[in-house]
Amino acid sequence: LFGKKVEPSLYAIAMKQDEKCVQLCKPIEMNEGKQKLLTSRIEDAYRGHLLLDNLPVAEEGTGMLESTPVISGFPLGLSKKSVEKIYGKGKQADLKTKVYNHLEFTVHIHEPTAFLFNEDFDIEGATKK
Repeated sequence: LFGKKVEPSLYAIAMKQDEKCVQLCKPIEMNEGKQKLLTSRIEDAYRGHLLLDNLPVAEEGTGMLESTPVISGFPLGLSKKSVEKIYGKGKQADLKTKVYNHLEFTVHIHEPTAFLFNEDFDIEGATKK
């Protein structure tokens, strides 16, 4: 989150096995200082980053920039400005910065072919949905 170092993830992945809604941690309480820092990071468009088999997990293009079909990492949340754009000013009482507390991604694999001696699967990449 703060770009200091790469740390291991809590995700455990098995090849060719779909996983749906796996809880990685228990909800945490954040003090006001940490809440303000996280809100600031979201408003400043900070992104989280994951590596899978030494390949970056990326987000498929958002349609906002046609020249950027894939963006490294994933947004930490939804800025207040984006929330207002989606819901409209005054239409929802809770127009605050939103934290994404779920992460969904697809792992793309290369399956071995019959003429190859190596029968292992290779990870080609991963994209956030």
